[in-house]
Parts: sequence; structure tokens; C-alpha cells
Amino acid sequence: MDTITADRTAAVSATLARVRKIVGEAGANRESLERVRAELITLAQQRGLFPDSHFPPPGDSEEATLYRVTEDADGSYALYVYRPKPGKETPPHNHTTWAVVAGIEGEEPTRFYERIGQGVTATLKLQREFAVGPGQAAAYLPDDFHSIHIRGERAICHLHLYGRRLEDLLERESYDAAAERFVKSYAKPEVLEPRA
Repeated sequence: MDTITADRTAAVSATLARVRKIVGEAGANRESLERVRAELITLAQQRGLFPDSHFPPPGDSEEATLYRVTEDADGSYALYVYRPKPGKETPPHNHTTWAVVAGIEGEEPTRFYERIGQGVTATLKLQREFAVGPGQAAAYLPDDFHSIHIRGERAICHLHLYGRRLEDLLERESYDAAAERFVKSYAKPEVLEPRA
């Protein structure tokens, strides 16, 4: 194991030990996730632990790359490095689990919505727009809806921490603006391993 991988493993392990304690004691709510945000910001600020050589940006034919950093044996506390490139956008979507996103490099312009009504014919109301960049993080509860709109000159690099691994989140909903309805259309994502 090289020095960067060893240092990253130690830093991630220590961070997630504190995160498990926070969520284990208080549950996943707005207040506890604020504390998780602070932990993930501190980890993300250690830019040298997440070099491009270990987490390459997407190639010409890819919109984004997603790397698994770690997860618990049961699929909980799943941490990823996400590398979307300029032009990558998502429809408004939820995660069906809590999530915290922290910036390592570049900005992730984000729109946050309120769901109005129930069922597939509910609507969304834009609440606010913000960007997650270095030194910043956003926290989401399972039913929060947001969309991302990547700009800039190169692929960004962010940490994404989920209460459950993405491969298990197949009941996620996104809003189809053309059809004016919510759909469940998420397939298992392609998750890569770091190139250490």
C-alpha cells in the first residue's frame, strides 16, 4: 500500500468513526447532519489524499466517474469520490437515504426543491440555488430533492457520503419535467475502485 492510500485509509476511518457516533446517537436529522457536514469538509480539505492519479476524471466518452472509497460490510456509510465533468446535469432527484456532499475541487451548482403534493403527479418548487465548492458541503435527508448543473473548465472532484450504498438505492425518484411526473428510473451505477 502506498503512502497516499495508507494516509487516506487512516483519515477516512477516523472520520467515519466520528460520523457513525454522531448518526448512531442522534439519528439522521438536520442537526446531526450539520455535524456530519463539518466532518466531511475537514476530510475533503485534505486534497492530497484524493489525487487525480487515484481518482481519474472521466474520459471523452464519459459524463462522470464514481469511485468507492469505503463502505461498511452491510452497505451503510458508503463514501465515494465523484468526478462529473462540465455539462453534466441531473434532473431533480432524491436519494432515499441521508447524504452529505463536500467539495474537494471545483464547484457543484445545485438547486434545492420542495415537493408539493403526493404521488407521481406531485410538483416541485425551487427553494434555493447554491454551489458546493472547496470548504463547503450540503446535507440531504432521504426525501430532499435537488439537481446539479456542472460548469467550469474541468471535471470537479467531490466527496459523497450516503447512509446506504448507491447500488441499493433503486427506489430513488427523479422528476421528469417533460412528463410532469415523478419516476423511478435509477439503475445500479457503475462504481470504480481507486487506482492506487
